[in-house]
Amino acid sequence: ADPTRTFGEKLTIKKVMEDSYERLKNKPLEDHSLNAELYNTISRAFYGMFANDLAFEAANKGLQEVEKSNDIDPLIKVKLLIDRAKTYFVQFDFQTSLNDLENALSVCKQNLQINDCLIDEIYLYEAKNHFKIGNKVIAKDYIEESLIWMKKNNIQGVRFARNLVFLASIQNDLKLADDALINMAELKSMISLNVKEESYYYIDGEIQTIYSLRTQKKNTEAIKKVEELMAIIGNKFGKENALYINVIFARALIHLDLKEYKNAIEKFNEVIELKKKLNINYAYENNKIGNVYYYGIKDYTLAIKYYSEAIRLDRENKSHTTSDSAFFVKNLGYAYYRVNNIKEALKYFIESRKMFTKYANQFPDTIKKLDDGIDFLNQKLVEEN
Repeated sequence: ADPTRTFGEKLTIKKVMEDSYERLKNKPLEDHSLNAELYNTISRAFYGMFANDLAFEAANKGLQEVEKSNDIDPLIKVKLLIDRAKTYFVQFDFQTSLNDLENALSVCKQNLQINDCLIDEIYLYEAKNHFKIGNKVIAKDYIEESLIWMKKNNIQGVRFARNLVFLASIQNDLKLADDALINMAELKSMISLNVKEESYYYIDGEIQTIYSLRTQKKNTEAIKKVEELMAIIGNKFGKENALYINVIFARALIHLDLKEYKNAIEKFNEVIELKKKLNINYAYENNKIGNVYYYGIKDYTLAIKYYSEAIRLDRENKSHTTSDSAFFVKNLGYAYYRVNNIKEALKYFIESRKMFTKYANQFPDTIKKLDDGIDFLNQKLVEEN
């Protein structure tokens, strides 16, 4: 905060970082190594403030500085590659993110003692990218490797908790509830609700416990934990945050388990309203409401409405590069078939089939059903004509 430049202005951390970034770009230091380190710090700060475009740009600037000198500490290059990989991840460019992470790992192996490198962070984002593109077993392998490395190097606290919670989320997704519960018990033995940063992961771990209890059909215990967490989060963080959203979403799923469809829709809509306030995309929740109408209430017209909205929001957010997007389109095709609109059903089946091409190894049964459905619908159109 330079008083000769900022007198009378309202200062924020973001503004200070933006000013620092502009000054570094306009008047770089002669030391390329120091420039690269500063760009790394600035990139991470912007990423933490959700200024992804600036984080991406700063990481690129830092990597350009690395290329200008042969004497720069290779760890700086590793950090910058991780920085850029994280921004690609946010942009849904998962393959490019994986490429940067593999390059970072290669630099570690060639130029550094492996224990001096950020192996846990590389593996964490390897896992996140693979999880997003549907390679859930591979994601689990990477996050487990990350935790093994952290234990070997005696890295504990919040950094370890973050990776442990993510492992539990993958295990729950793979229906490995017993394993997830063991990991969340370990998490609770490590951290507490005393420190705000720690309490975030404590609560996140308890949310994963809810999902494990659901898998084990222990809904009474799951509901009790939901109610406890809603009170804790409300007191510590308020209600307009991702943790509160995740607990409400979990409550909606428990309503579904109990076939309480109206209550489930009410909770999904509550999540949508919170996400609107926080400017978070809510395509997934619209798809879930569509599923309630399709499978539960069997109102296919309303299912079409919500599936269509999910697809619209997905494309508006430029996030239609994951397997979720392909399922949204597939679901809409099935709903159109239920109202006997064969042409629209066929259209969305074909579109979904194309989207699933890149996930052939993850969803072979889904692709087989789509292929059979396309053949069936084509035959129906021939018969109608």
